[in-house]
Amino acid sequence: MTTNRWLEPIAGLHRLDPQHTYWLDDHLFPVSITGVLQVAKSSYALGRIEASRSVWEPRGNTCHQALELFLTGRFRPDADPSEKHDQGDKTSGAEIDFEAYREWIEPLIEHERWGAVEVIASERPTCCLVRNVAGT
Repeated sequence: MTTNRWLEPIAGLHRLDPQHTYWLDDHLFPVSITGVLQVAKSSYALGRIEASRSVWEPRGNTCHQALELFLTGRFRPDADPSEKHDQGDKTSGAEIDFEAYREWIEPLIEHERWGAVEVIASERPTCCLVRNVAGT
């Protein structure tokens, strides 16, 4: 099912971290998808999210990185592994400890559904000028 057709990056679209701000050439998007979703959360929910950040953030970043490496390797085998993405290098040069989250990562990448889909992008920044929003 793999066709190796990968969506090209949107020329001129960049993400600045840690603020999650997006620019398309000289246009700053006033809000990202993260910002849109955050508005729907109560102050209680936001407080709980922040209170548990030290648990979910390293797990989430590691699982995201493992999934991106898996998707790129399986569905875009011609990719340059040293290629940097506009969302920034989450590892900051540090070695990633995938083993620590093996019980989260293995079921994700071993799921049978991967044989039935055609992945065309992974962690690809995108935007909509009509709605004035961007995200990854």
